[in-house]
Amino acid sequence: MSQNWWQGEWISNEELKNRLSLLNQYIHQGLEASFDLANFYHCCDRFSKELLTNTELRTKLSNVLISSQEASASEAAGVLAGIAEFLQETELRKKMTREIGTDNPFLSSRVSYDSPIFEAYNPLGFIVQIMPSNDPALPVLSAFEGLLTGNVNLIKMSSHSSDFTAHFFDAFFANKLTKNYKSKLMVVKISSKDKETLKNLFNDADGVVAWGGEEAITEIRNLCPPKVKLIEWGHRISFSYVSADKKQDDSYIAGLVKDIFIYNQQACSSPQCVYIENASFEELVVIGKKINAQMIQQAEQYLLLNPSPMEAAEIQKTTLVVETEKSFKKDYTEVIKDAQNRWRILIDTRSGLRASPLYRTIWLKPIQREQIWEVFRPLRQYLQTVGLFCELTEVKDLSDKFYQVGVNRVRPLGKMQESYMGEPHDGYAALARYLKKVSLESDIKALQNYATLDDLVKSEIKFSHLPDKIMSKVDFQNQKVPNHTELFFKSGGSSGEPKISYFTYHDYHLQMDAAAKGLIAAGFNPAVDKCMNLFFGGGLYGGFLSFYTILEKIQAVQFPMSAHMDFKFVGETIVKNKVNVLLGMPSYLMLLFEANHELFKANKVIEKIYFGGEHFSELQKKRLKDEFGINTIFSASYGSVDMGPLGYQCSHSEARVHHLHQSIHFLEIYKLDKDELVEGDDVGRLIFSTLSREGQNLLRYDIGDVGRWIKTPCLCGRKSPRFELLGRSGDIFRASGCFYSFNKFQQILADNFKYDREFQIKIDNEDGLDKLTLHLDKQSQLDEKQIYNALIENYKDLDETVHEEKAMILKISFIESTEFLRSGASGKLMHVIDKRVR
Repeated sequence: MSQNWWQGEWISNEELKNRLSLLNQYIHQGLEASFDLANFYHCCDRFSKELLTNTELRTKLSNVLISSQEASASEAAGVLAGIAEFLQETELRKKMTREIGTDNPFLSSRVSYDSPIFEAYNPLGFIVQIMPSNDPALPVLSAFEGLLTGNVNLIKMSSHSSDFTAHFFDAFFANKLTKNYKSKLMVVKISSKDKETLKNLFNDADGVVAWGGEEAITEIRNLCPPKVKLIEWGHRISFSYVSADKKQDDSYIAGLVKDIFIYNQQACSSPQCVYIENASFEELVVIGKKINAQMIQQAEQYLLLNPSPMEAAEIQKTTLVVETEKSFKKDYTEVIKDAQNRWRILIDTRSGLRASPLYRTIWLKPIQREQIWEVFRPLRQYLQTVGLFCELTEVKDLSDKFYQVGVNRVRPLGKMQESYMGEPHDGYAALARYLKKVSLESDIKALQNYATLDDLVKSEIKFSHLPDKIMSKVDFQNQKVPNHTELFFKSGGSSGEPKISYFTYHDYHLQMDAAAKGLIAAGFNPAVDKCMNLFFGGGLYGGFLSFYTILEKIQAVQFPMSAHMDFKFVGETIVKNKVNVLLGMPSYLMLLFEANHELFKANKVIEKIYFGGEHFSELQKKRLKDEFGINTIFSASYGSVDMGPLGYQCSHSEARVHHLHQSIHFLEIYKLDKDELVEGDDVGRLIFSTLSREGQNLLRYDIGDVGRWIKTPCLCGRKSPRFELLGRSGDIFRASGCFYSFNKFQQILADNFKYDREFQIKIDNEDGLDKLTLHLDKQSQLDEKQIYNALIENYKDLDETVHEEKAMILKISFIESTEFLRSGASGKLMHVIDKRVR
């Protein structure tokens, strides 16, 4: 019968022997397989939902537990519900962040910008996990910890365990995306008596995870070679403690009984002793009777687990010893037990910690606070949880004392078994024990502008499905706001009524970290650069706040000025403090340079400009470089409020060309007038998808920009996809049956008239025809007729529509700079204003 599950196949015991003889080949196969952690989170989340909604799957897995008598029907349901909660993406990311410090430990990061040193976490390698047989959920959860850390895992089950773990992962890896990771898992049954097989297994392992009692752990330790990392999760002892000031407060008793009953004391966090501070024998008896009365009340709420004959004999022997001592010495010991022998309370005036025979058997003992060290310190390696009931003023003192003697967890009574995602287990972060930290230093000069080595590899986010329908701005705004959303920004202000975009802090910091790495690619050097953040802020606008965080991420020296309108003060601050880097919107920066023209020409301290929100024209860039000595002008980041940072420029990027932030986004380019992918480098709509947002479905979102693929490799060496921005969807507009580009008009004006000021296109109707009016800045003092002729001569489609087909009217108009229409939300110039009546 096939009872072993090996990298996606059910195999017999005979075939298992064959595969173990070739183990290194399978280990290599598993470690070589790519591992996309972001996608794995998504796969886990998808399966979590399936466990909760797929009745057939739930029934199948429950029946495995019930038929093997590992759980009752209600317990099996609880096991699956607990695993489903564990597998939620938000919970897994929370666990990884709390235990490792980041939810993507495999991403290499620059340690210092003084030197090209990079660090990342890597899987330990091949891990053998030795599982106990008393907890059906534990092997599944432990296997997921090994998988989350990218390891190849062999889960050794007890020979008398059910096949639940194997059936669970057979279902999990059935999906077309999860099956890519099945080479990282084997679930097998090997007898613990087969020392030779285990010894050979351990020789090939990078780590051995051992769950079990002291005797079992010792045996595994003896079989492990010294080179192998042994990760022990042994049995532990927990107890309850009631301080003297609270012993008369009976409110703790219900919670204590719950802790005793809920898992029949089978969990390491279950209390085996209850300590009452400064209690006399008589007080212990009174408290024991109150505990007994509460046990009677709660008895029917919990499933009674029957001990084995050997365990029952141990319970009886322990109880008889206490009863015998009572007959010899009065006021020394006492036994309070249920008439049906469902529980027993063993009162003992000796304070020493004693292990309970379990199955609702609890020691009740007195203790003095000054005894805590001598009573518990000798057993420090076995201690785990204290259920503490005390006054507020005692919490710090008592918890510190318990930590000193070896306790790892302090919990309120009634919650001793409860835990939170990412909580240390027995004083250790599990995931950290399954990873190793690696570092790389290189003298390759080009790495100076790299914040992560991952850019040297092309990666693509994998999706279980992408919807056929393209998500519009309206679709995005109609999405339900997740309950745990924490951060809100104004969005959609460039055209139409402003809306609100929402983020979790996790989303926000993940995206700001990506944007920070992009800024490094564009030549920003935190080791030497001193910068001023001049983006707009306030009114829920995210520019200033986002770049404050971005600069903080890379520990840059910054002056958080915002787009302050006292241009003289801003200019003097820049010169006085030798600020060499400015970050802001082109429209504001040009006004700043105009207001400080002589100051900046005389004091050429500014070397770099990083812009966002708008684009500099080539003429504007040339003027800044020629007049003010600026040598670097790049995009600070390309993105949208809804989706966050989407792309970045490197020091080799041409105007409007960006690399994709491939660690968090996936890009498709669709035709302008059809929901079909473009061919080659045709211009189309930029459609982004991301897996990184918590609680939001951002798949195939049309953010309103157009562009084209850049297929040639970038000289910087980065493999991330590149695309060229060609403006907003509105910048590519249809008039009189033909598509026109705002950027084309801009290019003609720059090439023929060196025009670097703002301009605007307005479209409306006149005499049944579309009328296109070009609004230019009156201060340019250009000639209307010359501009008209240059447009007609250099824009063939325009000439054909206006003159040959006579299907459109072209007008030139000059207005004051204050008359240009701008977005009320961001202050950006509106390029194309469509006033046509449809």
